[in-house]
Amino acid sequence: MIQNITTEIKALVIARIEARMPSNLIPISVIKGNTSLEAHHNAKRQMLKNMNRLLREEYKEETPFYLEALWNNYEGQVIFGNTNTKL
Repeated sequence: MIQNITTEIKALVIARIEARMPSNLIPISVIKGNTSLEAHHNAKRQMLKNMNRLLREEYKEETPFYLEALWNNYEGQVIFGNTNTKL
């Protein structure tokens, strides 16, 4: 019972971190058992989703700064080394 609650809490925390912190997507994805290449693609896909969400939402003064940061991260993210590595 306690184990299930702990697992559910971990899942909720990870979901909230993924939604708000794109920089954490790669380590979280690797921890979940994905390869480094899968983690790379998942993070880039989520950054695009976040940019689309920002473009669809009501415009706020800070929106261009978020978009610029997300695009900069998207363009700058590269993968080095063995792309099939897992934990």
